[in-house]
Amino acid sequence: MSTPTTARRAATRERLVEAAIGVIAHKGVLGASVEEICEAADFTRGAFYSNFDSKDELCIAVLEHLCERHLTAARNAIQAMNDQMDLPERISSTLRAFIAAAGEDANTILVMSELRLHAAREAALRDAFNAFEASVTPLFADLVGDGLRSAGLRLTVTTDEAISLLHAVYDQTALDQLIRGEQPGSPVAVEQLGLVLRAMIAPAG
Repeated sequence: MSTPTTARRAATRERLVEAAIGVIAHKGVLGASVEEICEAADFTRGAFYSNFDSKDELCIAVLEHLCERHLTAARNAIQAMNDQMDLPERISSTLRAFIAAAGEDANTILVMSELRLHAAREAALRDAFNAFEASVTPLFADLVGDGLRSAGLRLTVTTDEAISLLHAVYDQTALDQLIRGEQPGSPVAVEQLGLVLRAMIAPAG
């Protein structure tokens, strides 16, 4: 009896999270009401509050949802690396695979920016946001480290520094593309990320 209930609950949470991504991307965290998120998900307020205590808790669930998508994309891209390519093309190919698998669109980019701004403004979300980032950064760092080692390479900076720099370049490039009316994940993003990554690696040993 518990399995269908658990599955329904997970499906409800998933729909609320997906709805929140669209609403928050267009209105910001403060501008997005619980009612609007429920309407977009075709649920009642009761369904919302049976799954989340607050909008801030939903924000963390959105972060977790997007992070899991990015982790899966990164893992698959690294596993698919072609060691027959030269280094620049191998890096570019891996980055293209990651961006394609991550499914980045305007809503995803905008909602991540909105969540970071909200965490910077609101102490209530700040601690949870920091704890979340502290828990996921090592996961991305391990993936990058494993990928480089398999290619006979190493970082010349710490993994935390590398992740932070790549994240900053990725976010800035994506926002710039939206401002220019371009689609996220164009060759410009791959080129800029590749430049930064190549500047931080060297042969292992």
